[in-house]
Amino acid sequence: MKKALCLPLFLLLCSLHTLMAVAQGGFDTRRFDVDVQAHENCTFDVTETIQVDFFEERHGIFRDIPYVYGKMRIENVRVAGAPFSLSSEGDNDTEVLRIRIGEKATTVYGPKTYRISYTIVVLPQRGKNHDFLHLDLLPPFWQTPIDSLRLMLTMPKPLDWSRAEFFSGSFGSDKLNEKFHLETTDRSLVVTAADIDAAQGFTVWCDLPEGYWQGMQDNSWVNGLLIALLVLIPLIMALLWYFKGRDPMVVQTVEFYSPDGLGPLDAIYLLSGKADSKDFLSLIVYFAHKGYLSIEEVAKRRFLLHRQVEPSALEEEPQYVADFFEFLFPDGLEVFDTGENPKLSNYSSTRFEKLKQAKESIERVYRIGDRLYNRSSRQARTFGFVLLVLLLFAPYLITALYVGEFTSNIWYLLSPLAVLAGSYKVVSTREQRHGHQLPKRIFGYLLGLSAIALGFWSIFSMMQSAYSILLFPFILLSYVLSMLFEMIMYARSKESAARMGRILGFKEFIRTAELDRIKMLVEETPDYFFQILPYAYVFGLTDKWIKSFESIDIKEPSWYRSYGDTFHAAGMFYSLSALNTSLETLGGQMQSYEVEKAAYSSSSGVGGGYGGGGGDSW
Repeated sequence: MKKALCLPLFLLLCSLHTLMAVAQGGFDTRRFDVDVQAHENCTFDVTETIQVDFFEERHGIFRDIPYVYGKMRIENVRVAGAPFSLSSEGDNDTEVLRIRIGEKATTVYGPKTYRISYTIVVLPQRGKNHDFLHLDLLPPFWQTPIDSLRLMLTMPKPLDWSRAEFFSGSFGSDKLNEKFHLETTDRSLVVTAADIDAAQGFTVWCDLPEGYWQGMQDNSWVNGLLIALLVLIPLIMALLWYFKGRDPMVVQTVEFYSPDGLGPLDAIYLLSGKADSKDFLSLIVYFAHKGYLSIEEVAKRRFLLHRQVEPSALEEEPQYVADFFEFLFPDGLEVFDTGENPKLSNYSSTRFEKLKQAKESIERVYRIGDRLYNRSSRQARTFGFVLLVLLLFAPYLITALYVGEFTSNIWYLLSPLAVLAGSYKVVSTREQRHGHQLPKRIFGYLLGLSAIALGFWSIFSMMQSAYSILLFPFILLSYVLSMLFEMIMYARSKESAARMGRILGFKEFIRTAELDRIKMLVEETPDYFFQILPYAYVFGLTDKWIKSFESIDIKEPSWYRSYGDTFHAAGMFYSLSALNTSLETLGGQMQSYEVEKAAYSSSSGVGGGYGGGGGDSW
């Protein structure tokens, strides 16, 4: 027969002190009787009869019972003849069950007797090799003196009480107060005492013969359920990826111009699946090259953008391009000054919404249909995400099944969410790898991995305290495999993959362009430098592109008026970085604006055994 074990609960002193709170008082405790019936399966039926005398009006009393999650639980709470409510709080591994007796609408005064009954269920623990008893018969944190008491413990089998140790007094006391008188039979212990001070407890500790406890609750079947989930979820994820989520082959071609006449925002969105606020800056030179505006350099790192056309002239442009133009020139505005500090307070809500609408518009264009990702792969990835959620919450749910109740420790509940948030950051960083420069990618990965590590540390702590850490490495492995398939499951459509190959080729040409090839292209298209400049910017290759033209004479374009006597193309674009900083600031404020808008065990002494705790009036 499987050995059943009954273990002590080691409750931290600092945790137990939180149970004391501030004494409400208002009553005297005339008598405190406790009757405990122990059963062979290491459960304890407890009945507490508490006679109090209220000298102030109170609603009733409360009784706090601490326990360690995963080591024991409290069941079948009843209060005879009085209304009551239950609540629990978690602090690290320690839970506190509060039995609040009485009603807010009524008060009590004078003598009152409360009869509380509950069952303590001790759970089997791995790694322990002997049976013993560790029980608090009198709660060490009762907040008033007790005139008299009687404690009785009845064991299921005969017991050699000479092997037992008894402790009384304040929490941690390792002595037996002379006020406590003990009487024993082969199966029972009776303790009586009078004039006991507040916060004085009584604890019994005894090593028991091997096999004393038999038939303890065994929920080991949940191990099989967890193992099945750990195997099946990565397997299903692999099948989803193989049949629905594989990318078509991306063939990188040699390109000297933007494929299919795509604008800079379209190019970066097709590469990274996202267009940041700073990417819209590329449209300034794009607008100038198209004749929509002119650029005047009026001081070092300061420009005036002069509108040259009415917004209606952009009807042939995508909506997000037109929205950004209206952000620059709202309500007939003729000039946009890049030297102004664009704070949220400086913009009307209508103007601000235009920048927000521009970002939302390009997302709608590429998120609908199969323009970016294959629809079936999106569905597969959504289902994969559900499986990932199930996998991450499985330890919490399995532990709850094993223990028989859910923990109230908020950190255990938040740990899967932390892993999910970190996973999302890692996945999104990978998807945008073609559009982000290396430092930003590294930061994204570090941020995501930090959240994942924090979440798994909390999951490890929960399993260590309440279940078993033996399966934790397999949980981690199952997550890593599932996460890898989730990351690569977003398959591009055939059209998107073909365009991506051409855009990658175009980007590679900008990065590695040879002088002879550039000279030939400039001969064909004199304004080639400015035509490609917006794309170099969104690809993060501005410096490379400018350096490629150091030995080539670039004529000042008709839409640009320089500051000073000499035109410098490099200086012009470096100065525009001031506008980039302003737009990034505005982008961060935009996010804040959106949020704001959306919101309008040891035998060392008294305590630490099963039961215990304290209580007071309310």
